[in-house]
Amino acid sequence: MKYPRVIGIVLALGVVLLAGCGGGGGSGSSDSAAPTVSGVTISGAPKFSGGPITVSGHVSAGSGVSSVAARVTYPEGTVVSAPLANAGGDLYTGVFNAPANNTAAAKNYSVVVVVTDGAGKSATSSIMTFSVPCPIAPPPPPT
Repeated sequence: MKYPRVIGIVLALGVVLLAGCGGGGGSGSSDSAAPTVSGVTISGAPKFSGGPITVSGHVSAGSGVSSVAARVTYPEGTVVSAPLANAGGDLYTGVFNAPANNTAAAKNYSVVVVVTDGAGKSATSSIMTFSVPCPIAPPPPPT
């Protein structure tokens, strides 16, 4: 009878495979949800000479927060990243220093907050904007 031996081998193989993957179930957790970012705010009103812009947002991630950054897009398309640090609880905040504007028109920037979790998944906020005004031209001389 060959079948009892085959069944024994199959059962033994099944036990080895289950032991190798933790036996299934148990108290370990698997994070399949993407992180979230919400409540993003931008504060600060730079003058034409530039200045600090504070970016804040609430983030959460089931497998832990790995990084949070504000990605700032300049008017000409250049993108820079400014790290945000934990400010307590789920609030992250950071500062981007807007450069001076010496042109004849306001410069408009866009900002998104990106959170990456411990499993490498990421989420991006809605786009926020701010402007750096142009210098105010002095009035013409009296005639």
